[in-house]
Amino acid sequence: MSTGLSEFLTIDSVDLELNPETINAEPIEQVQDILTHGDSVRFHPLIAAGLPVRDIKYRFRFPYGNISDDDVARVVRRLAARHGTRTFAMWRPVNVYYVATAGQVAYYLPRRRRNAPDVVGKSTTEFPVQIWVDGVAQTVAYVAGPGVSTPASGNANVAKAAKTSGTYEDYVEFRLEAAAGGEVVDIEFYPLFLVRASLAAESFPETAMEARELVLEER
Repeated sequence: MSTGLSEFLTIDSVDLELNPETINAEPIEQVQDILTHGDSVRFHPLIAAGLPVRDIKYRFRFPYGNISDDDVARVVRRLAARHGTRTFAMWRPVNVYYVATAGQVAYYLPRRRRNAPDVVGKSTTEFPVQIWVDGVAQTVAYVAGPGVSTPASGNANVAKAAKTSGTYEDYVEFRLEAAAGGEVVDIEFYPLFLVRASLAAESFPETAMEARELVLEER
């Protein structure tokens, strides 16, 4: 098969040695139905205190063209056939936005998200977390474990591990100084996605060759 995409890709904490030709990342916004007067239905993002203004999940498509190696084809088939969930990380960051309420200090990454470098052993200087408050960059400090303290002005403390109890159990928390209210908080990080294989299209242009598309869908 062709070399294809050669950037950092990791599935289940193992760097992917077989590279697809490209990656298509399709965003899927998570919304809830609101029943209003007259039985009409409106759609709103899922918003709660400390959570992003939009919860966007992704569907990743990995096309593999002209696979002639049986071992490579078998790896792709097994990824698609196995039950349960996989973890997936790549070299591209995502941006998540929040609107602060008065006095707010705690914020949470979307559920089940982690900072991928912390989990798969990559350097946080190579894959940094960056945070801005109304466009002003904050100095980010990493906290080993889930407990996060409120930092001084101009700083942000980001947990490496998810909370293990409380209302936001399994969320990764970061903290800023107490907000006046209305500030826009923007965090950029490299997420560890929790995904499942949903589709695996295949075609056979020649007897000894096959083309496959592996699809991973975020939970």
